Amino acid sequence: MARELGASPLVAFAGLGLAALLLVAVMGSAPTASAHGDGRTPRGATPWRLILPAGLVVLIGFLSEQATEGWSALHLERNLGAGAAAGAVGPALLGITMTVGRLFGQGLAQRFAEPTVIRIGAAVSACGALLAALADSLWIAYAGFAVLGLGASVIVPMAFAFVAARCPAERRAQAISRLSVIGYAGFFLGPPLMGLVSGGIGLAAAFAMVALILLLIPLALIPWMRRSTPA
Repeated sequence: MARELGASPLVAFAGLGLAALLLVAVMGSAPTASAHGDGRTPRGATPWRLILPAGLVVLIGFLSEQATEGWSALHLERNLGAGAAAGAVGPALLGITMTVGRLFGQGLAQRFAEPTVIRIGAAVSACGALLAALADSLWIAYAGFAVLGLGASVIVPMAFAFVAARCPAERRAQAISRLSVIGYAGFFLGPPLMGLVSGGIGLAAAFAMVALILLLIPLALIPWMRRSTPA
């Protein structure tokens, strides 16, 4: 909206910075959570056979989120002729559908195992990315990004839940932290990967690539996760 109204980058980013500072002030007054345990590092090896496939699932989940958040508006503006405000609807739809999915997706885990939920979410998200890539109108692209966000919303939380439920309690915090390190690499890999592909063959092809990467989850990573579950 700021871009549509002609705001300069300085004004737009200064507004974001001010909002962040206000949140820092609010968070600074929040009570600190009490520490649990004796603070010692748990003994024993971290179950990498469980963490590695789940970490790659988280990595792909974050990569797809970052690709859509950072590049959907550009895809809408460059390839489908959207204005600044209409282009911003792409990442906005991602945020809305991911919020809805993460609010209600936890209920699915009470009926289905985490790998099943992740598999379905990844397949749905891949369909959304492909729909956005092939779209010839704004509304079809909007639908694609909404479907992508809805499917992607359950991938990361369910992968964390999968590892937490199968790790010994004394090593759970260590396992989750290492899972996060692998998974958050998706935020660093997403932008250059999208830029490289879009610079060579276009943004539409880049989103088609995201769909193919998402399909690695149900086709390869979920079977690996099931095999690596400790007895």
